[in-house]
Amino acid sequence: MTAPTSPILITGCSAGLGHTIALHLARRGHRIYATARKPETLDRLAAHGCQTLALDVTDEASMTQAVKRVLHDHGRIGALVNNAGYAQTGPVEDLSMAEIRKQFDTNVFGAVRLCQLALPSMRAAGHGRIINIGSLAAHMPLPLWGGYTASKAALAAFTNALRIETAKFNIHATLIEPGYLSTEFTDHVRQNLPATDAGTAYEADLTGLESVLSCIHSRTQGQRTTTAATPAATQCAKVLAALAADPTLVARRVERVLASRRPPARLLVTAHAHAAARLAGLLPQRHWDATVRALFATR
Repeated sequence: MTAPTSPILITGCSAGLGHTIALHLARRGHRIYATARKPETLDRLAAHGCQTLALDVTDEASMTQAVKRVLHDHGRIGALVNNAGYAQTGPVEDLSMAEIRKQFDTNVFGAVRLCQLALPSMRAAGHGRIINIGSLAAHMPLPLWGGYTASKAALAAFTNALRIETAKFNIHATLIEPGYLSTEFTDHVRQNLPATDAGTAYEADLTGLESVLSCIHSRTQGQRTTTAATPAATQCAKVLAALAADPTLVARRVERVLASRRPPARLLVTAHAHAAARLAGLLPQRHWDATVRALFATR
C-alpha cells in the first residue's frame, strides 16, 4: 500500500489503543501527528517518525493550536482519528453532574470539536477521512458504566449524522467499535474507581466491580488471584482474559478504512464484539440484563 502524502492526526496516543494505532501507521509509512495531553509520553512514537503534539480534547485552545500546527505544516488534515477517551464508572444515581460532563467532554465533545476544526481543510481538498473510536459498550447496557456507555452511544449518533452530511464532499466518517482489548484500559478504570462507602445502596455492586478489575489486573501481571476475590469475579476475569484481543487488530482496521474508497459506516472489531452485539439484539431484554449482571458480578 502507498502511504498518503496528507497527514493523519490521532488523539490519545500516550498509551493503549491510540499508541498502537499511531505506531502501526507510522511503521507503514504514513505521516502521523500523534497527540496526547502530556507530549512527554510520546517519545517512543517520535523515535518511530511520528510528529508529536500536545492536545487536550477538553481544552479549546489546545485543540485549535494542534490543528493549526498541522495546517501550517501541510495545508490540510488528510485524516482524523478521534481515539482519546476514558471510562468513568459508578452508579448513575451517584455520579455527579461534573463527572458526567467530564465524561462527555472527553469522549464526545472533544471529538466533535476536532471534526469541526478539521473539516474545512478536508472540504477544500475535496477528500478526507474521519475515524471515531467507539466501543462495543454502545450496543449493550453495562451496570456501573452508564456514563461511559452513554458517551459512546452519543459518539455513534454524531458519527452517523456526520457521515451523511459530509459524503457529498468526498469526506467519509467511520465509527470503529472495538470489543475488549489487551491494553492498559482496565487498569486505568481500576485506578479511577469511585469510593465504595459502606452502607450505600450500591456497595455490593461496586465491590463486585472492584473485585473483577483486581482479578484482571492480577492475571495480566502474572500474579495469583487474591483469595478475597469472589467466584463470580474470578470467572468474569477468566472470560475477559480469554477474550482480550491484540489492539493491533484495530490498528489494521483503521489502516484499511484509510485506504478504502468506500469505507464502512460502522465497524465492530473482534469476534466477541460481533457475537455480543448480535446476542444483545436477539435476547429478550430481561434475559440480556440477567446475563450482563452475572458477567459483571453485579446483583
